[in-house]
Amino acid sequence: MVELAKYNLAVITAGDELLLLNRFKKPYVGLWNGIGGKRKAAESELAGMIRELAEETGIQVSEVQCSPTGYLEWSVDDNYQATIALFHVDLAKSFGTQYPQRMREGILANFPTAWALDEQNVGLTPDLIPVLPYILKNEAHRYVTNFRGSQLIKFEIKL
Repeated sequence: MVELAKYNLAVITAGDELLLLNRFKKPYVGLWNGIGGKRKAAESELAGMIRELAEETGIQVSEVQCSPTGYLEWSVDDNYQATIALFHVDLAKSFGTQYPQRMREGILANFPTAWALDEQNVGLTPDLIPVLPYILKNEAHRYVTNFRGSQLIKFEIKL
């Protein structure tokens, strides 16, 4: 039996924009990330993702809008921390809400996809930067990361 991921993370798109969260709490205070959280014990990864999206954004999504895009294995100083299930959530052509907006977990704002993918962009979390292009293409991979403090020192795609 395959163990379910402890955490989940979604990149939400609408047309050529992304909805990102700047968290108030650690980790990654002050950086933009996808939306997610901890899966409850009785939940599937998909059910946990749908619940987290509703709690953190107020956006209700259906299962068909959530495409699984792989798993990220997160380590710090070569010590495995957790596995994160990744999703791409494709909404209609607009978010239907005015952003930025302050939420319980942080500030939600929409950005052009080109801005998020720009090589000079240092405003995203270190592990979102390398996985974002694959998530946006709905490619499912297993990613392995290792951090020293808050610095990403290893990123690998396992085939």
